[in-house]
Amino acid sequence: MESSSSQEISKPPSELYSFLIGWENIPLWIPDIVKFEPLDGEEGDLDSTSFIHIRFGNSRLKFLQRITNTVENQHLTLSWSNYPFEILHTFDLYPLGDDQTRLVSAMTVQPRNLLGNMLLPFLQSAIRRQQHRSLNRLNDAIQMVTPA
Repeated sequence: MESSSSQEISKPPSELYSFLIGWENIPLWIPDIVKFEPLDGEEGDLDSTSFIHIRFGNSRLKFLQRITNTVENQHLTLSWSNYPFEILHTFDLYPLGDDQTRLVSAMTVQPRNLLGNMLLPFLQSAIRRQQHRSLNRLNDAIQMVTPA
């Protein structure tokens, strides 16, 4: 399953990128985050890992997050994996002027086993809604946290 969404954000790419990779910012824009645990590596570095615990409906899901690709101020790819799914989440930042960035968020969700294959059709619309909601929350959070 693939899904993408985009949003214009009133910040330059450098501020947006710093906000995206800041561990302390993750709970501000990922809906329903319960817990974030840095494991290995420095904040925002390639191959750094962490656990993310997310409330999804009545369940809590734990994902291993790893930064798999990064180009400072331009691109970030995160891999989230758990028992039923492997999720690649990419962020591409396109400057639109002095203080504007178009952020494009794309997700690819791959089932890892029979359970994932059975669950994915039921989760597709919820995953898409959550992706869109995350971008809205990210925009709101970065406006509150960073000075104008």
